[in-house]
Amino acid sequence: MADLLLGASTTLSCSLIPEPLLLFGGKNAVEDPKTGLTAYGPYSNTDATRRPIIRLGIVGPAEAIDRARTLVERMTTSIPPRGHPYVAIWRGFAVQPMSTNGMKPDLS
Repeated sequence: MADLLLGASTTLSCSLIPEPLLLFGGKNAVEDPKTGLTAYGPYSNTDATRRPIIRLGIVGPAEAIDRARTLVERMTTSIPPRGHPYVAIWRGFAVQPMSTNGMKPDLS
């Protein structure tokens, strides 16, 4: 083991990979998803097909659906930025539950 440590480098090389740009409504590119959704809304391939809402369907076992509902509930609350004061505060999605298959549409 000591032989392995003798040949080990004492320096560490690091590099920063820049955040990718994400596309939002109007084909606006932003690094931060909270900022992009708040400022421009969801992305659509063409402005003609762009809608101000995101429709979400959940299919799966009851336990997975419950976890997904919990996640959606968390996304409806405000999330303050951590460590970056210039990043937008996420105000949360406005959830309007709906069902077309007779299932209970609320998230509670």
